[in-house]
Amino acid sequence: MTRLTILASTSVFLLAGCTSSNPFVRGAYQDREYPVSVQPAVEGRLVSRDWLVDGWQLDAQERPVRRQHVYGRFGRAGGLALRHRTNAGRIAMDVIELDISTRDQDLSGVARDAATGTSAASDKFQGGVQNLHIVGETPIALSGHAGHMVLLEGGSGDGMARGAFVFVRANYRQEQVRSWRVIPVMVLASYVNRAQDFEAGLADFQTFLASVRLEPSVSGE
Repeated sequence: MTRLTILASTSVFLLAGCTSSNPFVRGAYQDREYPVSVQPAVEGRLVSRDWLVDGWQLDAQERPVRRQHVYGRFGRAGGLALRHRTNAGRIAMDVIELDISTRDQDLSGVARDAATGTSAASDKFQGGVQNLHIVGETPIALSGHAGHMVLLEGGSGDGMARGAFVFVRANYRQEQVRSWRVIPVMVLASYVNRAQDFEAGLADFQTFLASVRLEPSVSGE
């Protein structure tokens, strides 16, 4: 089993009132550092009226205008988080910088390792779901990139929850002072919900995945 080495900060950041850092433009979401975005699907929303942007103060039209908090427990601080209006559903997307050694490793192994051996998946579940385990997996394409989906299940009784996690690797150029370098990243798109509501939200997650845009990978070191 391969190990996923992640260049991650364990700090917790708090940002407030920084409108210039708003990644939402004309209904779309744009990652601040890499060419990864989510285009609006229905009525200028990222999924539908059933899903609200989480972690942001919303205006009267439910558009995000001010960040309330950014958690940095896994990956770069930030990322996109959506919450369902009436149930415990959560959809998220993170762009995670990887150690260079993982760039050429088997993607399915990296995905399984990340889903079960790191906080990449467990942090997405609400309420500390225990005994998470893989119940299915399949190759999947996301915006023209090869990916791998892992299905997880955990908990029991009323606390049982399920999740779908899509892992896609890409290489993007990171600009630095007077130079640049190519960084391998993992784009992680996820959907989690209580077991009884999970199936009903899968169509919305598929809508979300169809709206994700990744630029082609670049070459170089």
